[in-house]
Amino acid sequence: VGCEPPTDELRCEPGIRWVGRVSRQVLFDEILPTFDVFAYPTNFDCISYVVLEVMSFGIAITVSDYPSMPEVVDNGNAGLISPRNNPDALAANILKLLDPVQNRLFRKAAHSRYCSYFSDTAVMPKLKRSYMLALGRTEADRAENTENAA
Repeated sequence: VGCEPPTDELRCEPGIRWVGRVSRQVLFDEILPTFDVFAYPTNFDCISYVVLEVMSFGIAITVSDYPSMPEVVDNGNAGLISPRNNPDALAANILKLLDPVQNRLFRKAAHSRYCSYFSDTAVMPKLKRSYMLALGRTEADRAENTENAA
């Protein structure tokens, strides 16, 4: 999904459907819900919104060992990790994630990891605390200002 289809020189294997560029709405509403596994063997992307979006859908995921990607998937607990430039290890992880039992476990773990660490409800309180500290304010200051405004 997301890039131009292969040329005659590079054809898809049977059973693989090539999807070019689509809107985010189509991606979220129609395409991602059909995924069983998502592979992201990056060699350059430390953290990717697409990985977080996929995890938010509870899709079993495998990522490369590029810096910070293992931490995103909780060092293998919420997704599998493949060494960079190792297609055999990537293929083994994809096959493992296609196992129905493993797929259910990693789907649940990916969604849980997203909700606990990357969702708006997880991030907003931390971001708010950071801003309050940057402003030199505490929760007590905020509560006092709220009471005075009422």
